Amino acid sequence: MENLMAECKETERIEKSKVSRSRKRKLSISLTDKEEIGIELTFELPDNIIDILQHDKLLVEDGCSSKCNVGPSIAEFMNAFRTSKSKSLCEFENSKMEEFEKGILAYFDVVYGKFLLYPTEKDYNCSKIRSPRDQCSVIHFIRFLSKLHSFLHDLFKNPANQQMLKEPIASLLSWTSERVEESNLLVEIKQYFTEPPVKTQLKKIT
Repeated sequence: MENLMAECKETERIEKSKVSRSRKRKLSISLTDKEEIGIELTFELPDNIIDILQHDKLLVEDGCSSKCNVGPSIAEFMNAFRTSKSKSLCEFENSKMEEFEKGILAYFDVVYGKFLLYPTEKDYNCSKIRSPRDQCSVIHFIRFLSKLHSFLHDLFKNPANQQMLKEPIASLLSWTSERVEESNLLVEIKQYFTEPPVKTQLKKIT
């Protein structure tokens, strides 16, 4: 897990790959100023997370911008995840899960401003926050999860690291999917976004 903490300093070397899923459903997300980054996942994104990503992209294309300081923070989200798992883990496994939590939060803080906002969102207050882990929403976290394998590309070149991280990442994806379903996030998603500019709304009417 210490490797995960160290690797967050190497995110500038992110490489291109492709999203692949068992049912061949593809999603391409542009979150950088230059070009689209794809991800070749060694794990699958749950269907409801894919749905959130698609609606997220559509809202941004309509002129909306993701909000911060709404709903549970990423730090609270990860703490709840670790706590839910710790009841069934021994002390050593709990220690590893704590390191995993720290590594994920450190990574999120590093990549947020550059890789987790659409270009049109970068003029909004959400791009200038001081503590991403404490101020970002589940929408930003889901964007992060969709790119996690790309962020960890170099780390995953080592089979031992891949083996070590595969289970906690799969567990985090599954747990996040359950929370998305419980919170009815797909229906409530608009509360995590600003309203589109008036000009955008008028343009659609005319």
